[in-house]
Amino acid sequence: MITKQALGSTLFGMADILRDKVEDYKAYILSLLFFKRLSDNYEWETENEIKEFIKREGRQPTERELEIIMREKHDFKIPEGCFWKDVRDASPDKKNEKLNKAVNEIADANVDRNGKAVLKGVINTVRWNEPAPDGSGSKKLSPQVLTALVSYLDAVDLSNKNASVDVLGDAYEYLIKRFADENKGGTTAGQFYTPQEVVDIIVRYLKPQKGNTVYDPTCGSGGFLINAAKYCKANYNNAKAIRIFGQEDVWNTWAIANINMILHGLDARIEKGDTILDPKFTEEDDELAIRQFDLCMANFPFSQENWTKTGSPKKDSKGKTINKKDGSPQLEYPKEGYSDPYERLVYGTPPYSNGDFAFLQHIIASIKDDGKAGVVCPQGVLFRGQPEKTEEEDGQNRKADDEYLIRRGFLQGKIDHNGEFTEMHNIIDAIVVLPGNLFYGTTIPGAILFINKNK
Repeated sequence: MITKQALGSTLFGMADILRDKVEDYKAYILSLLFFKRLSDNYEWETENEIKEFIKREGRQPTERELEIIMREKHDFKIPEGCFWKDVRDASPDKKNEKLNKAVNEIADANVDRNGKAVLKGVINTVRWNEPAPDGSGSKKLSPQVLTALVSYLDAVDLSNKNASVDVLGDAYEYLIKRFADENKGGTTAGQFYTPQEVVDIIVRYLKPQKGNTVYDPTCGSGGFLINAAKYCKANYNNAKAIRIFGQEDVWNTWAIANINMILHGLDARIEKGDTILDPKFTEEDDELAIRQFDLCMANFPFSQENWTKTGSPKKDSKGKTINKKDGSPQLEYPKEGYSDPYERLVYGTPPYSNGDFAFLQHIIASIKDDGKAGVVCPQGVLFRGQPEKTEEEDGQNRKADDEYLIRRGFLQGKIDHNGEFTEMHNIIDAIVVLPGNLFYGTTIPGAILFINKNK
């Protein structure tokens, strides 16, 4: 059996082959790794089942019996001609097409009881035969580079025989962290990785219990959810003691989260979409009622501008777009506040220019009356806003008052349209202030809010 350190280092060697060859090379590596894991494990499981059959029956299985073994003894189906060996043995000029065909057929072959293709967009998130953008007719990922990548990974046995669920899952997380480290100053690293120390603090506070439902509305690569399962493994010897739910808006990151769950052997429902505008977890009998969970943990996008997607570029008197110092356009928003069809904004309507309190109110709406949450947020949510009212009612000038009132509501209770308290309740259990430059992709100092609806 290989160790997670050795496997992680070996797998990261794939980056040396791909780096500077394609953008977002992590998606290529993680997708190829997942394909090989499914293929290696399928063949290893089949081999074991045949050995058990021979031991039990004293003979080789018939063709029909072998078909049953192939169909019923695996978590995932792999159609004929779509195994790793089929891609490996294809000639270099056919390898891109062969791999692309294999992952697409595997995606189509695996459906749940409701007919949903569970690996669609997960195993085939990369288009392996995509043409180069220069119109030359060549491949974006050259056959030579793909051949080198396949040859390198071919030497690693990724079946359970050599790499257990725990080892492979941890190695996968190691890769995710290494990729984040390489792009720490970039804007994308924070989308899929939260520092482990922060994750540990939140999981230890929440203390997931057997039977709990655990939810991350902006789950990235799924680190919070994986660590909640690990907590259950350590305390109850059962990583599946909780039910896991998550949502992620970025397509490749959503795919990475799904792969992460599968490689850790977890049953999880990870949905794709904008959590604020298109929340996927609603009540079965009312699609506008937010589903509630026992526990929630999140590291949402800090200070997201235009979170309602209703902003439009501001124009000068000549109709020319007015830009900010960074070159991006200034936005102007509707005069009226945002009306949430899901009725989550019970503490007040956040300004259009900053979505922090929209995410926080979604999280509060998503936990049960006795539920808890641990949320990473920018420190600005602790002090932004003024108690004085302003006369102007456009989205920008209302910012200070709205955020002050929302924060006051968290500490004192819900407020009606007249500014009167309708329910006295402090839901903030504790606050941990974090240093700046801790999170990937931003220098904004953060904090952790611990929310408890049943104090």
